[in-house]
Amino acid sequence: MRIETPRLLLRPLEETDLTAFSTYVLDAELSRMYGLPTNMDHDTAAKIFHAFLQGGLTSALVLRKTSCMIGHLMVVPPELPAEAMTRLDGKQGVTLAYAVAPGHQRQGLAFEALSAAIGYLFQQGMDYIHCGYYDFNLPSRRLQEKLGFQPFGTHSFQRRKDSITIIDNILWR
Repeated sequence: MRIETPRLLLRPLEETDLTAFSTYVLDAELSRMYGLPTNMDHDTAAKIFHAFLQGGLTSALVLRKTSCMIGHLMVVPPELPAEAMTRLDGKQGVTLAYAVAPGHQRQGLAFEALSAAIGYLFQQGMDYIHCGYYDFNLPSRRLQEKLGFQPFGTHSFQRRKDSITIIDNILWR
């Protein structure tokens, strides 16, 4: 996916993005909100980056003004529990996941990137777009509400000693 917005270029992830990616994913709070290990080292960040790169489903969010990568956006097959997927039978959709580097948050960049990606995906024939957030990630909740996503359900899983709840939202074409 290659999309230009007034401030951003969304383009396929490249090997040269590793340093920028590692810089922001090593931030403990960003990692916590995204569901990555909060005590990650550079080797782990590189492994995650290469998995994203190999999957070919991740776009870099690049500031057009500086050509610096400041985040990423993944478009993947729907990632919902089986019982939720039965409610979507016959519909074509995707799941979006995103992250913006801490120094670039609260500037409307995620809204700009997601708005452009949503428009592109609906033009490609998607019936719905799924986006979720951990129940403690209030910035993602507000962003998804602002974009028009509607509650679709919740699901939980165990991570170490904690039960994690994900709020699932859907945006219909």
